[in-house]
Amino acid sequence: MTDDRRAANEPEERPGWLYPLILLAITAAIGAVILYLYVGPGLDELTGAAVRPTSEQAPIAVTLGARRFAIPGNYIRLPAQRRAGAASEIELEAFLPDMHGYSEADAEGQRDVSRHSPVVALILKAGAPDLSERERFERIYQRNADPLKPPYEYFGLTVFQMAETSGYAAQHVFTRELDGGEFAVVICSPDDKDHDIGGLCMREMAWGEGLTAIYSFRGGRLRDWKEIDDAVKELLARLEAPPG
Repeated sequence: MTDDRRAANEPEERPGWLYPLILLAITAAIGAVILYLYVGPGLDELTGAAVRPTSEQAPIAVTLGARRFAIPGNYIRLPAQRRAGAASEIELEAFLPDMHGYSEADAEGQRDVSRHSPVVALILKAGAPDLSERERFERIYQRNADPLKPPYEYFGLTVFQMAETSGYAAQHVFTRELDGGEFAVVICSPDDKDHDIGGLCMREMAWGEGLTAIYSFRGGRLRDWKEIDDAVKELLARLEAPPG
């Protein structure tokens, strides 16, 4: 009986090759995880939040607040947003000069970040802007303009240089009074000349009732801003589904 109890308490003898095999398996698993992190899809790609253009043109019915749109898939930047239904915002991309959606022929242009890139990026958001463009200019940009640098004209736009001591240092704000009392504000960041990256120019505007439209383009096209602005508005009107 004593010998039986002693045998039961003694550790079970395992083959000598077992522990190296377990260590090898653990090392291989860690290596596979590291390799996946380097070459596998990232979280954004897995969730559809990474930019991945498509040439598929089938329209997708999207609702932003009370507004309905029928947007061809090749205008929508993110795979996760290429689904019908309600959304809080949606990111679009169009190509100059005619504001067409992505096609395989636009692959190089889509990657172009130079001053004269053909890409116009748009964001549509449910809800009106917090401030009108005039209010944003008067309350924020005008107060941060450099008082020692007077405004000047540039292709129909009035230019305000932001003070170096402000949070908008090196940026320029462009304004223009449009027909019907519309006041436009475009803010541009400087070029990164060391890396041939054009500065971005952006306008945030109300688009009808309960909707905000934000579009951006590279600064080399600023002199053609009015044509781009008109083209953006024409595109948005075309994408919106008729009521009913």
